[in-house]
Amino acid sequence: MLSSHGSQRPEHRGIDRLAVARTLIVQVLVLVALSGAFVRYVDWSSAKALADFSAATKLSAPVAQAPCAGSA
Repeated sequence: MLSSHGSQRPEHRGIDRLAVARTLIVQVLVLVALSGAFVRYVDWSSAKALADFSAATKLSAPVAQAPCAGSA
């Protein structure tokens, strides 16, 4: 037999606050993980770009400083 609306147990009534809290915690943990991954990627990318720039500068520096053979 169906019970009346007023006699429902409290855990079956309204919002499940524990489930909402768990969902919020999982979302925050995912956001922190993605943020950390993004920061590590930007750091790695910047270091790689700086290394490539430094290597290109070192390779072109001796060519720019070499004396010209055709000068009199």
